Parts: sequence; structure tokens; C-alpha cells
Amino acid sequence: MTDDIRLTQWSDDVEHTVGLRQLLPWDHLGDVCARTFPALSRALEDAGVRITGPPYARYRDSSDERFDVELGFPVKEAVAPGRVTVAVPVGGSLETGGLPRGRAVEAVHVGPHGTLPLTYAHMEEWARARGLEPSDQLWEYYEIGPDSDPDPRTWRTRVFMPV
Repeated sequence: MTDDIRLTQWSDDVEHTVGLRQLLPWDHLGDVCARTFPALSRALEDAGVRITGPPYARYRDSSDERFDVELGFPVKEAVAPGRVTVAVPVGGSLETGGLPRGRAVEAVHVGPHGTLPLTYAHMEEWARARGLEPSDQLWEYYEIGPDSDPDPRTWRTRVFMPV
């Protein structure tokens, strides 16, 4: 289910992030998230880095079999390379930086993560109907998920699709 699709404009303020960037098969995302988010959260805490929001996934390039994803957290301040060390058995490279700024279509998806493609399709349709061209580099914030509630019907994911 998708709640309230709207166009969002960000200011020039940067939202600092630290994430683990990986190239994954599509069917491995859930397992990798389950290992990556807790390990990265511990590593940030150990390094004295303050997390300021829910975990995110930033999707970059993809093919039919694999996709390039960054799994991470927004943080209070910029983090210098090398300050955080994370041991995650899935590999990948640690990325510090920020999420894109500018205009994006924003929606809230409520329900299992497996139904997110329906929300993406609805967002694309909404954008195109308004003359906007959606980017394929979108990101999601997991506001309520498996770590906070085992019932997938209650999971809440905020999705952003740059235009």
C-alpha cells in the first residue's frame, strides 16, 4: 500500500551518511540488510559517530541479475575515511558522503518489502503524468521494519525517486 505521493524539494543542506556499498543478486537483499545494518550500527557507535535517523538503502545501477546498493545510516556530521571500520561477512566498500539533494517524488509504503515494486511503479506513473522524468537511482528509509516489528503488514518505508 502506498500513502500520499508528493513532490519534495530539498535545500542545499547535506545529510551526511555512512554506508556499505555492495553489488548483490536481487534475492540476497533481505539477508544482507539483516547482517549489514546491525554491524554498521555497532561500528558507528564504536567510532563515536551519532546516527540521526533510520537505516537507508540507496540503489544505483542494476541489471536483471544484480544491483549496486549502499546500505547505511544518516549521521550527525561528515565522517572522514578510515574513521569507521566495519566487519561484515558480505564484503563491499565503506562509503561516506550524503544522499542526493534536489527534487524527488516521495511516497510512504506500508507493508512487506516484497511489495515495494508496486510503489515504485505507482511513483513513476505519478511523476510521468506530471511531466517529470524519474531517475533510476532511488533510496528508501526503513522507518519501521523487521528489527522493530516482526509483522510485515506494519512495516513503513519512505521512498524517494529523484526527478
